[in-house]
Amino acid sequence: MNSKSITKFCIFILTIFIAEIVSTIAKNYLNIHTGYKDPYRLTAIQMGIIVVIYYPIFTFLGSVAEMISKGFVKKTKSVFSGIPGIIIAFALGLLICFGIFLKLWHHINLIEVVWHKF
Repeated sequence: MNSKSITKFCIFILTIFIAEIVSTIAKNYLNIHTGYKDPYRLTAIQMGIIVVIYYPIFTFLGSVAEMISKGFVKKTKSVFSGIPGIIIAFALGLLICFGIFLKLWHHINLIEVVWHKF
């Protein structure tokens, strides 16, 4: 595997996580701020939200995420050259997504947890 294919793989994975974060935020907003209590209607609406979010995400955000990720990877590669730079950039991106998911799904702030450990 060359660095270009590794970069594309990392960008694709991070794009999936970004799309899921946006989808989760929209679904949480719908659950909390609307009066829908009917689980059938709510499920249908949430399924619609998934389509409305994921389709544009993979057409629009794919290019935006690629642009952001390329800039992020280039900056990281300037510090760490080649594949180690890509791996470090990907690991940082995963850590950021992990912290966001932890906050969204379990209401745990990773920064506070790490801060209190030290």
